[in-house]
Amino acid sequence: MALKLRQPYLRRNLLLADTGVMPFPINIEDPIVDFYIDLYATNNGRYNCRNPMKKVLNKIEIVDGSDVLFSLDSEEILALDFYHYKESLHMGIDERANIVQHCDFNIPLGLGRVDPTVAFDPGRFSNPQLVLDWDLDNVTPWAEGGFVDGTLHATIMADVIDEAPVKPSGYL
Repeated sequence: MALKLRQPYLRRNLLLADTGVMPFPINIEDPIVDFYIDLYATNNGRYNCRNPMKKVLNKIEIVDGSDVLFSLDSEEILALDFYHYKESLHMGIDERANIVQHCDFNIPLGLGRVDPTVAFDPGRFSNPQLVLDWDLDNVTPWAEGGFVDGTLHATIMADVIDEAPVKPSGYL
């Protein structure tokens, strides 16, 4: 039996402050296989050397009230992505002036189309939230050749099992 998956946006092209921590309520009732986060910002008008977008993200957490269910920094998330998906995800490293750099982070919580019993079930938690922690100047400040202030954006999506045949017993 093939699973039906859909990809709702939690946020799309959301402009973020240059530094911050922001919780995003997980207002999805169906089981979630993974989250997809795309962070992107514009290089300054001269260059953006040795300043990959992946360094902007400090960490991503999934929390339920004060309980931390998942917490990894950007390097750990990329390592988990490489292990889980067996391929390199889009990192969009481009140091040229005035170019938008992207970095995609996937958070695997289930086994995709393989097994509906392994997925994140938001209904089991009272207040599930996805929390982003970032700093646009983590590596190189704008004055020294970093990203342009006020250009950091995020798009957050989820892979959701639509009409799940069974309730998940747990998540990765």
